[in-house]
This record gives sequence, C-alpha cells and structure tokens, in this order.
Amino acid sequence: MNRCKLSFVILYLYVVTWPLVLLHAQKNPFLEQIRNFPQEKIHVTTDRDAYIAGDTVWLRAHCVDAATLEPLTASRYVYVELRTTDNLLVRRIKILQRGGVYAGYLPLPATLAQDEYVLCAYTLYMRNPGPEYFFKKPLTIWPYQESRRTQRNTSVRKVSDFDVSFFPEGGYLIDGYDCCVAFKALGDDGGSVEVAGVVKNGRDETVDTLRTLHGGMGCLRFTPHTGERYYAECTMAGGKTERFDLPASNNLACVLRVLQTERDFTVMVQSGRPLPKGLRLRTLALVTLDLESSGEHFGTIFMTPGGMMEQGSSFLSEKQKQALAEYYIPYDYWYTPLVERDHHVDFTQMPEEVADIRRMVDELLVQGEAFHMNEPK
Repeated sequence: MNRCKLSFVILYLYVVTWPLVLLHAQKNPFLEQIRNFPQEKIHVTTDRDAYIAGDTVWLRAHCVDAATLEPLTASRYVYVELRTTDNLLVRRIKILQRGGVYAGYLPLPATLAQDEYVLCAYTLYMRNPGPEYFFKKPLTIWPYQESRRTQRNTSVRKVSDFDVSFFPEGGYLIDGYDCCVAFKALGDDGGSVEVAGVVKNGRDETVDTLRTLHGGMGCLRFTPHTGERYYAECTMAGGKTERFDLPASNNLACVLRVLQTERDFTVMVQSGRPLPKGLRLRTLALVTLDLESSGEHFGTIFMTPGGMMEQGSSFLSEKQKQALAEYYIPYDYWYTPLVERDHHVDFTQMPEEVADIRRMVDELLVQGEAFHMNEPK
C-alpha cells in the first residue's frame, strides 16, 4: 500500500512539473522584452529643497532598471527641466554621463517669481511611454531682493556728497609716458555712485574725459608732462560737481605697465630715470646663428611674459614693437660682444654646452646627415 502511494506521488509531481520545465526551456517573449529593452527609472537628489532666484541647483541623477533596480548607463544623457506648476518650461539642461554618474547643476534665473516649481528628469528613451514615467520633484523658489545698501539709485539713497580716488597703473605717474589711471567713486553713505567728468591740466586745458563703467569704477588714459599738475572735475548723477587732484608724477619710481592685445599681453618696466648702473633687464631668448659662416647673428626670438616675440616679425603689433625697442633692443648675451646694429659670436668665449651643439652640427654636415638648407642654419 505504501509503495502504491509513493508511486502515485512521483507520478503526480512528474505530471505537474514537466510542463513548467518545458515552459522554461522555451524562450519567454515577456522576459526577453524586459531583458533587451529595460524600462529606465530615474531618481534625482538635490543639495536643497528651497532656493533663492539666482541660486544654483546642484544635482545628481540615478538611472536604474525599473524591474531589477540595477544601475543602467545605456542612455548617454539625462535631461533635467525646471517647470512651473502650470507645466511651463523655465530652463532645461542636459547632463552627460561620466563613469556611470550623471552629475551637474542647473542655474536659476535671477528674475524668477516666488512660486512652487517642479524639477523633472528623463532620458530620451523614457519619452516613449510618456511624461507619466518622468521623475518629478517639487522645489520652492523665493525671489531675490537686493539689499538697500547695494542699490545704486542715488535718489533713493539720498547721497549728498561723494569722493573720487585715483590709482595710476604701477602706482605712480611718470612724465612723458602714457599711463592708465583707474578711479573709484564713493558716496557719503559708503556706496558706489556714477560720475562723469573731465581731466584738466594747470592751464585748465582738457586732456581726457572720464565716466564710470560699473560700480562707481572706471579708467582714463593720458600722458603727463614735466612741471604739470592735473585735476578732475566730476559730476554726480544728482548734478553736484566736485574737483579732485590727481597724484603728482614721480619720475624716480619704476613701474610696471601692461600692453594687452586680443591674443596676449606684454609687461614692461617704465622709469623716468636711467636704470642704476649694473642693473639690466634680463630675459630668455632664442638666438639663431649661421653656423656655416663665422657665426653671423640671424635672428632673435624673445620669451616675454606676453609670449614669444620674434625681432623684426611682421606679425608684431605696434605696441609689441615699441616694447621690444624700449626694453630688449639693443641687447647683449653672455658670449657675444655688444655691437651697434649687429652681433657676432666669439667662438673662443662660447659656453661648453653651446660649443657641443655646434660641433654636433658640424659633424652632421660633414657626414651629410643634415638636411640641405640654402638659408643660414
């Protein structure tokens, strides 16, 4: 009897489980669909839940498989949007996936009104099922309110007096040199004010005009002359005019001057007197020589703070040519005597490192291993 019961149980398990084995042995279209086309799910974390207009929302997005919650990196970008509660788009950014991480920031416009906003995140693949699958998070944004102390409207601040300070480039004015002078205008309440005016010499002749550009600051440029004193007549937005003396020239000072172009800049030293004896301007330069002759100087490329400048190049601007003429030419280097308009190398006084290079070139020329050049080497 027990043997019959055991046989019946075995037969029952075989009949019930065998179809399941056959089902798993065959391909399941539903499982294949999930495996080949996983449904993406996004969650975004932000540094805060409330912001002020003009702030930056720092965020990080996590993209996972909706079925298994395993990380997914199939989508290269995650799109994050800031929308109003009426679903109006305010700003959209695109975050690139780097090393499996979607991290970035969303700058808030400074003109946003106080309201509740919605932060939405999705991938392009998630747009197929629709916005119902997007990640959404509410954000509270407060309007930006400018402090009364930083307001520039002098009529609101009730500024009754002001002062203008002048700051020559390098610290001093030097007679005979074009100089850039920065200035700052402050009201009697400590805030910046907007002014305009003119610069005059001792004979009341106008040499330049001035006007603030931002925050009560601006700059002017003129060339002071020996024996002259200069002052500025400045008028505030309210109509009040004041006179301010510019700093006196100091021809015993050495100042730095910056000549700037669209691509580079040059720093020069200016002084109203000759440099002290023994004090010379030093710089690095590439000196090209004709090694097939007696060492004729072929060219010089100066390494300046504003970049490489080749003497005599047609690509130099007028300011760069002026800088080379004033501070680099004529020049002297350690094994070459200073000769007017020309330089020749004294091979007997040549440093050993340079002599080794020249001997190597001579050997290559003799062996025919150097490139043939009709021009000086």
